[in-house]
Amino acid sequence: MATRGPRRDAQKKIQQDATASTGRAWSRLRLMYSRKVRNKVDQIETAGGLSLRDLVALELAELLSMKEQLSSVEDPGDRLIERMESLALQSRKNLRSLVEAIGDGGGLAAQPVRVPEGLRILPAPDAGDDLLD
Repeated sequence: MATRGPRRDAQKKIQQDATASTGRAWSRLRLMYSRKVRNKVDQIETAGGLSLRDLVALELAELLSMKEQLSSVEDPGDRLIERMESLALQSRKNLRSLVEAIGDGGGLAAQPVRVPEGLRILPAPDAGDDLLD
């Protein structure tokens, strides 16, 4: 059996701490919502809560749902199209943030690298050839 690295353990601890604090906040804020919404959230919490992967799935579902709703409207009008495009963009930004938080950055070639001070990323621009002098 492979052991998890310290980074994975730290991420799991952060997620557990966030879930615990969310539970305390929910107990105070739940009366702001309808009984139907409270019951649904309570069912999710009882079943173990949400993981970041769950949030990715929910965000994808919302994005696809918006696109489906827009395509089902006969004459959506410019304002509705503009609003739906804005919501879709925000949804994609949310997805990117969630994927980054999970640590699925697209492989080693896509990982950000800190460049040491004094090290140039790009070479000096080419001055060209002196053929015309």
